[in-house]
Amino acid sequence: GKLKVEEDMVSFPIFKSVSRRDRAAIAQGFVFFDWFAIPQITARVAGVNEDLQRSAAALAVQSIPGYVEAADVFLALVPETLHSNGSPCNYATWLSRGWCRAEWWCHLLSNKTDSSVIIVYSAKEAEFMFPLNWQQHIVSTGDFTVESDRDVVVKLSEKALE
Repeated sequence: GKLKVEEDMVSFPIFKSVSRRDRAAIAQGFVFFDWFAIPQITARVAGVNEDLQRSAAALAVQSIPGYVEAADVFLALVPETLHSNGSPCNYATWLSRGWCRAEWWCHLLSNKTDSSVIIVYSAKEAEFMFPLNWQQHIVSTGDFTVESDRDVVVKLSEKALE
């Protein structure tokens, strides 16, 4: 199928568009989905899954800046849908989640010449993210299901600064 990424004229007064190189990268590229690539530990209490937390999941989390650095394009898939618990999942909730902010900030802090983010709302709607949104969405103030993740993410953000 086809999807046209609309330009936000307020954010990009120079009429930024997806370059031919970026189109080719998207069409021929590899996709890293954080939810699938990073082990999702469902039980996060003392004594449960602690060995997994310290091993595969911890190593995968520490690799996030590397994965983001290697990516040619950063897409945020944010369709309007419901979580399994009935709460909404959309662009606003993506912006509020600490882990999502961490990945986004790793992208912003990468050595890339272009730190654009394409927000994909549906199969037919996508646009470039407003470039100054990061100022209102600090990693450490994001929402975390597990409060102890806040410290992990802050350390991850520090690693991204290196």
